[in-house]
Amino acid sequence: MFEQILYAILGAISYLALMYFKKEPRPPFSEEQLALTLLLGIIVGVIQFYTNLSFDAIIQYLVNFGIVGVLESIIKLAWKKLVVAKWFSSDKA
Repeated sequence: MFEQILYAILGAISYLALMYFKKEPRPPFSEEQLALTLLLGIIVGVIQFYTNLSFDAIIQYLVNFGIVGVLESIIKLAWKKLVVAKWFSSDKA
């Protein structure tokens, strides 16, 4: 179990370093971003241990989970702006 968590943490740190050094000028160091990235690595490692899924499969699941959340927000916003706003507009006379 610890080996999988360690690999996931190392992957998360590698990703964080890549994103940090890729940007010019370099952004200020963020402890919050570091903590969140490490937490993601730990979560992926634990999921990988208990489900026996590959690292790529877990990341794909988390990405899909995020996409669903974004799409839900877009649909709710469109619903409020297009449908609800028309129903309660002052043009209904």
